[in-house]
Amino acid sequence: CDDETADGVAPVDLTVKNDEITISNPDLNVSYHLTQGDADADANALVMPYTNTGTPTSYTVFVRVEDINTGCYDTTQMTVNINDTPGVFPPTPLEICDTD
Repeated sequence: CDDETADGVAPVDLTVKNDEITISNPDLNVSYHLTQGDADADANALVMPYTNTGTPTSYTVFVRVEDINTGCYDTTQMTVNINDTPGVFPPTPLEICDTD
């Protein structure tokens, strides 16, 4: 979620998806990239937490999964959405009368 400034910028720790992506296989290394070319070249991996530049608030990240034993790898894409922080409105006063 975005912070109180609602500017579309928010730090995101994409590594929370690592276990889901690798099915918790310790022999697989996951890195995140802004372009398919960077993912294929294993270059310019994003530093976590990654903070987007604001617009758009939905962006694609390229995920590289590499076997640490063989060096074989595959890539996939993941969409990241930065949602607005929900608005909080003050409640109306609660009034109750004691009848006894």
